[in-house]
Amino acid sequence: GGVSSYSPPTGKAVATVPTGLHAWPSFSPHKRLLATTPDGGRVWSTADWQRVAEVRARGDTASDLGIAFSPDSRVLAVSQPTGTTRLVDPLTGLDWAVMTHPDQNAGCYLRFSQDQRRLVTTSVDERRAVRSGDLGLIRQELFSRVLSWPASRFRSSPTSSHSHKPRG
Repeated sequence: GGVSSYSPPTGKAVATVPTGLHAWPSFSPHKRLLATTPDGGRVWSTADWQRVAEVRARGDTASDLGIAFSPDSRVLAVSQPTGTTRLVDPLTGLDWAVMTHPDQNAGCYLRFSQDQRRLVTTSVDERRAVRSGDLGLIRQELFSRVLSWPASRFRSSPTSSHSHKPRG
């Protein structure tokens, strides 16, 4: 019914956070946050093991949701049963962006590229395509429509053909 964390040097239990059955835990790269599923996602502070944000699932079921932190720990990707992937502020649970997949297939396994310009998603069904989204190009397209997400969260693609730099 929960996820337990242990101290590596001592092997003693440090904390147990309530997650329900079949939880998927993921520590942020800076180790100050722990994200868990199912039932959407919950983000916990590892300083005091208190919940700092909640990301409710959208759709019929909350199981098999993928979660991944960006390399700088400032963005949490959360797949949804509706076939979308939400890019979320892990400290507030608010969406930065929602990416829709053409085949309506949620990516259960998610990873950011080290430079945070790409998000790769794949399904548990090995017959489904692996998807790679260029977050910098998406951000530039939003900018051209006078929309944007914070520049500090997603970098622009260096291979873009756009002549202007996004603000935000």
